[in-house]
Amino acid sequence: MSHALSHGSNHLSCSPMVINFRKIDVDAYDEDVLLETELYDPDPRGPQQVIEDAKAKAASVRSSLAK
Repeated sequence: MSHALSHGSNHLSCSPMVINFRKIDVDAYDEDVLLETELYDPDPRGPQQVIEDAKAKAASVRSSLAK
């Protein structure tokens, strides 16, 4: 049995190669990575406008349900 294997997995997990491997961000090199910014177009409205639009939509829905 080799010296590295005689210490069990603890010796291998402390190996500099294993530690460096775990720090590599493989997604940084993947062309198929989907970025959050590619999922949707940003809403050009400001927060206050969004709130007003939501309240108007809620009032419209309530009105429709009350009929």
